[in-house]
Amino acid sequence: MSGGAETVRVIVRCRPMNQREKTLNCKVTAEIYGDVGQVQLHKPKSSENPKKFTFDGAFGMESNSKMIYEEFGFPLIESVSAVTQTDGVDHCIVGPLLCAPFRSP
Repeated sequence: MSGGAETVRVIVRCRPMNQREKTLNCKVTAEIYGDVGQVQLHKPKSSENPKKFTFDGAFGMESNSKMIYEEFGFPLIESVSAVTQTDGVDHCIVGPLLCAPFRSP
């Protein structure tokens, strides 16, 4: 391995309730604070203070995969310089469609 620092970024998304959860009148127990990457979990029918968790990113029920990709996925892929050329053949860690702009004519 090279001497560079490695990090793991953790992103969380609270999905919308499914039909079964709605039919059972389930309650939302998570509050998402995306601007600070925080999630607060509330225990139903309890007066306990919520448990707080902080992540590199947090997305609420109104989010979608595209939003998450644009904020965290695309910048990561842009930063990966995993394209090499050996014996006239290009190799790319992210697959042929994403490597197309890097291919030699």
